[in-house]
Amino acid sequence: MVASIETSVKQWADEQIRQLGWQIIASENETADKVIDESIKNSPSKSGGAGAGGVRPDYTIIVSDGDKTIPVLIEYKGSKGKLEKIDKQGLIILRGDDGNFDYKLAIPQYAVNGASYYAMNVVKDTSYQEAIAVGVNGSKDSSAGIQYEIHAYVLNKRDPELPIDLGTYPDFDFLKKIDQQKTRLFNKIADVQTDPKELEQRAIRDDAKIEAVLQELNQKIHDEQQIIPSQRINIVAGSLMAAVGMKDKTGDWKVSRLNP
Repeated sequence: MVASIETSVKQWADEQIRQLGWQIIASENETADKVIDESIKNSPSKSGGAGAGGVRPDYTIIVSDGDKTIPVLIEYKGSKGKLEKIDKQGLIILRGDDGNFDYKLAIPQYAVNGASYYAMNVVKDTSYQEAIAVGVNGSKDSSAGIQYEIHAYVLNKRDPELPIDLGTYPDFDFLKKIDQQKTRLFNKIADVQTDPKELEQRAIRDDAKIEAVLQELNQKIHDEQQIIPSQRINIVAGSLMAAVGMKDKTGDWKVSRLNP
């Protein structure tokens, strides 16, 4: 088994991060924002434990263009192939096929997935509308030395479990607090969230999620209730209608949504 070089990756990344020019930067032992700390503390750890406790991202940066303020959550790994784990649609895996968060493999063992998990909790639990997840990995090549790789994603409050590709980078220059670079970064953050390809991926992901839920519901109705196939469609249709609810012409609820 090849030993991890995460310590070398951390040294390489930390040195660059401290030179980016942002006022608020914090290593895993420091605080960038108490609200972020509280969100992470109250969320299950990357391995599914009952709260992350004092465990924080390897680095946190708060970036701003004057209008928007966005936290950047960064995670390091140091083994070949440990940058990110994606599904067959090319999307970052946060949940497994069973619909539960993948605390055994994807989230704890891959840099981007771990950073995305932190970012997801931040946008779910705080007033931040967006967060950037950055995965950093490094591996030794016998001929070229250490090969570093960085991949960034943005997550938003509208769909916090969908990391949207923000690009791959050779170093941390894309996060520098230089007017031209800062403008480029924030423009890209806005552009990728309305990119047709990303919208299509989101639809594919949502369709797959719905299909999985319906299959599970169908199986439970069969196994637990022994309802015959010809009657199951009524149960499923009724459940969907109850979840959607019904409004009148003025927009007031005639039948309110049921809690899922």
